[in-house]
Amino acid sequence: MDWFLLPFGRGSATFSGRFSTPKTKPSNFSRVHRHRVGASLRIGAGAAAALLVHRAEADTEGPEARLQSGSIVYGAALTAELLASSGAICPPTATVPCVIGSGGGLAVRAGYRFHFPFYIGGAYEFSKQDAHKSITLAILQQVRAEARYFLPVSGAYVPFLAGGTGAVGYGSAWSIQTYGGVAFLGFGLELELSRTSVMAFMVSYRPIVLLKWRDSVEADRPTGILSMVGLELALEQRVPVYEPPNR
Repeated sequence: MDWFLLPFGRGSATFSGRFSTPKTKPSNFSRVHRHRVGASLRIGAGAAAALLVHRAEADTEGPEARLQSGSIVYGAALTAELLASSGAICPPTATVPCVIGSGGGLAVRAGYRFHFPFYIGGAYEFSKQDAHKSITLAILQQVRAEARYFLPVSGAYVPFLAGGTGAVGYGSAWSIQTYGGVAFLGFGLELELSRTSVMAFMVSYRPIVLLKWRDSVEADRPTGILSMVGLELALEQRVPVYEPPNR
């Protein structure tokens, strides 16, 4: 039996001492819940739309905001130095074995490739040459300045012309017993593996001048010009360089 009214609303109590209050009407609770859910969904949809618009603007304005001016290029190559002619260094009438022959080694290079169509850079190459037992561990070292001209061909395969000049050193076990100069002209083909990675193959003709010296077996070697055919299989990485547009 109800025996009193609550000051702030209707209530009831039982003899067990527990009170009960009426619950909020289900219709009012559902309406409030729907309003809150709808507001949350509208906020989420607005944030997603703003993010999509921002990304679209970035994709559209990115190329205008950053113009690629070129690429920094670096890489390494497997090389072969094939002797075509030993010239006066190893004349046919010589009684001692030729001090230099064909060989192979490794080259590393770095440079800058303009947006199109030139590349300029530098390279260091060392190769183990066949010295016919005249020199122990005969090493030919080259430091070269290089340039490439890429032909205007579209596609994954891009042919190029190459040339350069530099200095060489030759001797036993990394020592330099004689030195001289090198120049080269060649052609190659570049294969684009990805936007930033390329593989290149190059063939070149390389005349090498070595000055007069005395080798490890105490044989005098005259100044002469070697004729080499160089082969390279290179893997190179390109790092794009950007500049802001002119406003």
